[in-house]
Amino acid sequence: MAGVGTVLADDPRLTVRDRDGSLVGGQPLRVVVDSSGRTPRSARVLDDAAPTWVATAAQLGGGTNGGVDLLVTLMKALWSRERTLVLLEGGPTLAGAFVRAGLVDRVVAYFAQTLLAAVAVQASAAGAGRSSTR
Repeated sequence: MAGVGTVLADDPRLTVRDRDGSLVGGQPLRVVVDSSGRTPRSARVLDDAAPTWVATAAQLGGGTNGGVDLLVTLMKALWSRERTLVLLEGGPTLAGAFVRAGLVDRVVAYFAQTLLAAVAVQASAAGAGRSSTR
């Protein structure tokens, strides 16, 4: 699952691939949380690699501002489709909304190498002017 902000910024595929990048069998349902229907038709998440549901507020009976109530309704709709496990690969807006709604059971964080490199450079620069007193 990802929010429309992630789709617009990163154009993810949201598919399961092996180490070589090849699709594996049994692809899960991809869900885009898009309260106002902004997902472009050219988005990679809409390809034929796996089934996709672009969940909008209109479909779920919510307001166009989305929010926590929309997420609860979305999770109930997924539950009714026997989708009981969600991997949220979203940005801070969607992730924060899930946490606020009490819909998170477990957090597994993956950091991109470029992000870790940037953090290491910042930490190194921050510590460059300090002297050790050991």
